[in-house]
Amino acid sequence: MLTKAKKFILIFPNPISEMPTGFAYLSSVLKEKGYEVKAIVNSFNNFLGWDDLAEATEVYQPTFVGFHLSTYRVPDVYKTIKRIKKPGLTVIAGGPHATSCPDEALDNGVDIVVRNEGEITLSELCDFWSGARGLSLESIKGISFKDPKGCVVHNPSREYIANLNDLPKLDFSCFDQERFRTSMGLLKGFHRIYCSRGCPAGCTFCDRAIFGQKIRYHPVDEVIREIKHRKDAHNIKSFVIADDTFTFNKKYVRDFCQSLKDNKLDIAWCCSTRANIVDSEMLSTMKEAGCYMVSYGIESGDSETLKRIRKGITLGQAHKAVDCSAELGFRIYVNLMTGFPWEDELAVVNNIKYIKRHFDQVHIYQVSGAIVPYPGTIIYETYKEQYGFKDWWLKEDYQNYGLQIHQNADNPYKHSTFYQRMLYDDTLIWEEVFFPYTRAYKKKVGTMAFLIGKRNLLSTSPGRIKRTMIYALSKISRLVYEFNSDLEKTIIPKIISALHFKSRFHDRGPLGYLYRKKAKSNTTN
Repeated sequence: MLTKAKKFILIFPNPISEMPTGFAYLSSVLKEKGYEVKAIVNSFNNFLGWDDLAEATEVYQPTFVGFHLSTYRVPDVYKTIKRIKKPGLTVIAGGPHATSCPDEALDNGVDIVVRNEGEITLSELCDFWSGARGLSLESIKGISFKDPKGCVVHNPSREYIANLNDLPKLDFSCFDQERFRTSMGLLKGFHRIYCSRGCPAGCTFCDRAIFGQKIRYHPVDEVIREIKHRKDAHNIKSFVIADDTFTFNKKYVRDFCQSLKDNKLDIAWCCSTRANIVDSEMLSTMKEAGCYMVSYGIESGDSETLKRIRKGITLGQAHKAVDCSAELGFRIYVNLMTGFPWEDELAVVNNIKYIKRHFDQVHIYQVSGAIVPYPGTIIYETYKEQYGFKDWWLKEDYQNYGLQIHQNADNPYKHSTFYQRMLYDDTLIWEEVFFPYTRAYKKKVGTMAFLIGKRNLLSTSPGRIKRTMIYALSKISRLVYEFNSDLEKTIIPKIISALHFKSRFHDRGPLGYLYRKKAKSNTTN
């Protein structure tokens, strides 16, 4: 039974660019149960080291600490957990990695793992900690823990929340919101809106355990009310509909768009979806309601790869969706992946053909599309033994790898090159981190990288001189990288350190130290 002060700290240890909506839901649950809540979120603009996270926890002196676990640098997260552990402190972990690897988390200092969706499970845990009659750890669905003998117990999974109306109201007051304010004065995180949870797809590179494959919707009226509130309260005029597959339910899309127009909200918005569930009529309806950009998970211009990743779309649909969207005047964002273990040079050639076919239509291509075999995915389970990367996230040699290495790494210049930061990050392929590739394959990926980079520079760098300089320097960077992959990553950090240069990705050197010291002071006060 809980007898101490009810203080709960939520920690998002890996850097992100905005306030995580999931924490806003959890904060609301905790406050309804009488807890004082503080969220510590590592962000790109105010980068926190592991010492910073531990010190912030020690200053706050909570009774409970909740960690969001993703796969990237999870050993450092575990070290932080062990550092802050002391009698009377309970550590809870949730998120994709905790859901996929609960035993591992429990062996590394976590007391309770919350699997899948966490709101109802956390609410019941609060009742248990408060001594509710008839409630025990063994009776709470969706958690894993160790019994008094040290044996791991996995309770039955909790059913997914069928009615999203049962979710609590969002509470963003747990965040230090100024850490997420842009130069334009907007708070990143408030612009992100969810209409649904779940994704019906069966892609082999994706783990769908958190929200499941059945799509559940927020009522349109509730979504519109939330958009109106954020627009009025925070002067937000452009929103991201963050659903995995926004256009899955045509009626919902029509009702949403009509409600936007009926309420005269006059906002701009964008969304993500699949190429096989859009058509001209739906896109026109979205365009009339203020949608300006659609992001498509095309993944590959190679038919064989599309089949083997179980994408559920054809190459013809991948072309048609982009053509139709471009004809209606949408900005188009396309996700392409490469580096699958079965691919040969021809697969990359087909990606290049796709890019060239839609070069003038697509606004931005994804800049980090190398496959990462995350735990919980079919790709990981299929190839982990064959290629020897079982539990790769726990091994020291893999700790600097993620989808976008230059954003995730504490020192981006030490782990990526100029062209990888500016054009396309092919580190995982060129350095054969997970799978082996022929030199011809890697060279062809380099060709694709520069094609993607050229397209993206046209959209992001309006000045022709600047584009030309970036592209030329990238060519030099690539040549150096092919000659010696470590040369630039060794020399550039030394130059930056000598000049006391402040990184545009993270803060480094004496100037960066002072900036981080001020940010840490704001976090712990």
